Amino acid sequence: MIKGLKSILGSPTSLRKSDFLTLITIAGLFLFASQAYAIGITALPSEFNVKTPRGAEAVARLTIQNPSREVAIFEVYPDDLDALIMPIPSRFTLESAESRTIEIKFMPKKEGVYTTNLSVLARPLTDPLLGIGSGLKIPITFTVSPSKNNALAAISLSSPTGIVIASLAALGVLIYALSRAFKKRTAERY
Repeated sequence: MIKGLKSILGSPTSLRKSDFLTLITIAGLFLFASQAYAIGITALPSEFNVKTPRGAEAVARLTIQNPSREVAIFEVYPDDLDALIMPIPSRFTLESAESRTIEIKFMPKKEGVYTTNLSVLARPLTDPLLGIGSGLKIPITFTVSPSKNNALAAISLSSPTGIVIASLAALGVLIYALSRAFKKRTAERY
């Protein structure tokens, strides 16, 4: 086997300088091609349980950290319900060991309980198109209750609270009318 290798390469003294440089270049490529870099992600909180009335926006905060040794591009997006859940900003860059707090806006349209995941992806800044990176999913439960704007409409006028509210409203209208009449009469005298 050694004789076969010597016949291909020749004797060590018969290697030309260009052949030697080619061998070193190929060996270097194999060494560096097998080297992999890992991008990490740390995110807090690890899940969201958001409750809000219909028609009112809710805002939560998510802190993302880059624990790896290189700069990374981060992307945050909901797996589903992208019309209801909006991360701001949704794409940003973090240096090594840097963290950033982003806002997650929840914009409910109708009542119900919604569940999805918030995906956080990280790719190295050096080669973001390769797709080599890491990711995590943060579970979201989004509960939308009836609107609080209908609270007065739900009060019955026959209930004690309804009677008090109706009486106060009538008293307010009476006081307003009397003050207007008094101001008008005072203005006519002078």
